[in-house]
Amino acid sequence: MSRKDFEKFLKDNANKYNREENDIDWEKQKQEWLEFIEFFYNQVKEWLKPYIDQGSITISLSEKNITEDHIGSYIVNKMDISLAGATLTLDPIGTLLIGTKGRIDLSGPKGSVKFILTDINSNGFNISFKVLSDNEKHEPLNKVNWTWKIIDRNASGVKFIEFNESNFFASLMGLVN
Repeated sequence: MSRKDFEKFLKDNANKYNREENDIDWEKQKQEWLEFIEFFYNQVKEWLKPYIDQGSITISLSEKNITEDHIGSYIVNKMDISLAGATLTLDPIGTLLIGTKGRIDLSGPKGSVKFILTDINSNGFNISFKVLSDNEKHEPLNKVNWTWKIIDRNASGVKFIEFNESNFFASLMGLVN
């Protein structure tokens, strides 16, 4: 391969990469992610409201800066939940992650729990890919119905469990007791 061939290869692939990157609306991706975080927090607040009202739980928000490729820097809120003499923190990690549209970690004195945005039908990590030759067309992806799930790691492996009130409370208790 000559230097001229190599330079053509670099130019052709740079143009192809730039076209593919320009097809993605990164601002829209960021806004969707921020809306998913807001939905998550609103659900948590709804579940905790009776305990907040009676004074046995307090929550507070603080800002955090996240920087992601293509999206840039943006501000999100972390949520601190104080209960039973401990403080747990819900901390958004990002949206440009492999195998998920986003992740929020809940950390406390006894460890952490990971909440991920995944397809509603997904029960665990399942990543597939297809290599296309230059003359093959990219098929549009199926519409994904995103939902929050909890990553459950146990002796038999990793699975996703439903993000619901009961499982959320179990996560809180597991990180305090």
